[in-house]
Amino acid sequence: MSDCRHLAFSVIETLADSAAGYAHVGEHTREFKLYAFCEHQAALRDKAAKSFTVHMYARGWQTEAHGTLLGSAHRLFIDLRVALGHSHDAVIRELHRGETFLRTKADTALSEGRFDRSLSDDLQRLSREVGEAVHELARHFQHRTNDGHQPALG
Repeated sequence: MSDCRHLAFSVIETLADSAAGYAHVGEHTREFKLYAFCEHQAALRDKAAKSFTVHMYARGWQTEAHGTLLGSAHRLFIDLRVALGHSHDAVIRELHRGETFLRTKADTALSEGRFDRSLSDDLQRLSREVGEAVHELARHFQHRTNDGHQPALG
């Protein structure tokens, strides 16, 4: 059961990083479409984190997820890339990279953990929602390239 707790806690921590990352990018973008997307995704990640926290407490697994040092470093890296004159597309790539990481965490928890149906359903929903966000980020990047080629994300 300890492994399940660790897997679930890892997902919650990564959700906190994702929500903070989206909120951070949303606060600093000048493009309304990206702002709206980031705010929406941050709200979805916050909602998912709260749902997972409820599952944790219901099982007696205490948790205080506030994100990770890696997530904080990733946000700093995004700021650094922007400050050094890298394009808006670099920010999209970093959002894509972070969401791919979150989806991998959720999929790993699903494949390695033995969770009850409600927690498994939430993990599947999270994986699906993150997959949709990854697809939307790729589409956004592709539209910005205007050359019709598949974007090199990740």
